[in-house]
Amino acid sequence: MIVSDLPPSRILGSLATSIHAAAFNCFISTARTGLFSSRWSTMIFDGDPGVDRAFKRFASVVYRAGLSKAQVRAAHQELSTRVDRAGQTGVGLDRAVVPILNEFVERGMVERGEPH
Repeated sequence: MIVSDLPPSRILGSLATSIHAAAFNCFISTARTGLFSSRWSTMIFDGDPGVDRAFKRFASVVYRAGLSKAQVRAAHQELSTRVDRAGQTGVGLDRAVVPILNEFVERGMVERGEPH
């Protein structure tokens, strides 16, 4: 279940979503790659820093140059919703996240990724 889906931060537009699924907890964060950058990235953590003592970076992706803020927000929402849906069926984090990120690459949304 998505337990926290923060609205975009007022200054930087960063997004954050916490998911507590039957099979895992995770935290998805989307932000600009630098303070004045127009590039965006998403990091996915195995564990939710808000409730889990141990959490680690699971995967990260950098979005293609030229994507609008609205497109990046839509990608974050799609990723969060699909990971949540998969997790609620008992699928582990790896099987929930990797196919979605691979699809994002195929769709040309993501330039590169760093899987766990």
